Amino acid sequence: MDKIDIQKRTFKFGTEIINFVNLFPKTPAGFALGNQVVRSGTSIGANIFEAQSAGSKKDFIYCLTISLKESRETKYWIELAKKTNIVVNFDYTFLITEAEEIIKREFIKK
Repeated sequence: MDKIDIQKRTFKFGTEIINFVNLFPKTPAGFALGNQVVRSGTSIGANIFEAQSAGSKKDFIYCLTISLKESRETKYWIELAKKTNIVVNFDYTFLITEAEEIIKREFIKK
């Protein structure tokens, strides 16, 4: 994949995260968990986008490292949401699989 595909894929993941969180109940747990999921889940793509204009190789690697960390955190929050049934009758497959692929860096392999 080229950088445009990576950007499109992480942008799509971010939009799916937002759509997912919009299904959360309006409860203290729903707000708290939703905030965490949105923050980390949308940060993945934001850091990928930021890396594209990095001023140095070190800065580029730093942005990608942050993206990887946010991917791990997002997977944690998605798994927690699934385990606690925060959204009933929701298919978590895409979100979990995509987070795992990002973590494995499969999304940047050709």
